[in-house]
Amino acid sequence: MKRAAAHILTAAIAICILSIRLKAAANALLLLWYAPNFIAVASAVVLSLLNLRDKPVRADEKITVFFAAMLSTNFCVLISLFGGFFPMYRMTPLAGLQIAGDLLNLLSMPFYLWALFTLGQAFAILPETHALRTEGVYRISRHPLYLTYIFWGVTQNLIYQTWSVFVFSLVQIALYRFRAGREEKILAEAFPEYLDYRKKVMWLGKRKAPAQATA
Repeated sequence: MKRAAAHILTAAIAICILSIRLKAAANALLLLWYAPNFIAVASAVVLSLLNLRDKPVRADEKITVFFAAMLSTNFCVLISLFGGFFPMYRMTPLAGLQIAGDLLNLLSMPFYLWALFTLGQAFAILPETHALRTEGVYRISRHPLYLTYIFWGVTQNLIYQTWSVFVFSLVQIALYRFRAGREEKILAEAFPEYLDYRKKVMWLGKRKAPAQATA
């Protein structure tokens, strides 16, 4: 029940945000600039709803995990609200940093889409597992989606440059770290081979194999 609620609520929020951004794209150039973001959001909505067709091998539906997952997933809405509607908390804005933040978000989109489509309809809001993914982007990152979300949490500070966004981004990063920990626990319980995978692959990059002793 909590799985369905998390997916449907998040999909509804994402569709609302997507429609607002589409209306804000006043010309073809802006529409082209935000096209990767539109594709990413629409893909995530479709995959999250398809996810509900299959029962996961394991899932963590504890109420604390549910709220942590919902908050972290939809924190971008709060960041947008506090970043855009509370200018009295704004730092000294620098246009160059705003452009850099938008550009960094755009450049990270292929990595995010690679992770999203590698995961496919196993994409979930709550920590759960359908199968152990170690191919594609998961060969170089064991949490590519969370890594991208954390990266976006950092770049939002460049775009909005407010103290409220800075505080919210710290909370968002902490929540994603918590979610990742819960997900790793589930994966280790469902797939014993995950422990070996975790030893080899970091959040980003592979660990070097220990040097072999020679006689």
